[in-house]
Amino acid sequence: MRKKLLLLLLALLALCACSAASPDMAAAAGRYPGRSIRAQDGAALAMDAVYPGSESYIELSENGRGTFCLGGEKTAIRWTLHGAELIMTAGGRSCRATLQDGRITTDY
Repeated sequence: MRKKLLLLLLALLALCACSAASPDMAAAAGRYPGRSIRAQDGAALAMDAVYPGSESYIELSENGRGTFCLGGEKTAIRWTLHGAELIMTAGGRSCRATLQDGRITTDY
């Protein structure tokens, strides 16, 4: 009986450890508003100038899920963080970005 109880306790601890967010992911969780977008010619444009009156943001949840919203169109994403490298995935496509100093930067 003790052995079964010990195995059950170990299994529960393993499940909790697997489902917990890493400290980096917990610290990165939050909403990042879109500030600017780079045009094809390389010029930086204010997000409001490109998408007037629309929301643009990336929201990251501690569980590795989130929302990418561009011009009011929302897309569910999954994300991982490796140091400062942020990888966002949606619909089988991935986008690499940098998360540093409270700011997400991507070339995609």
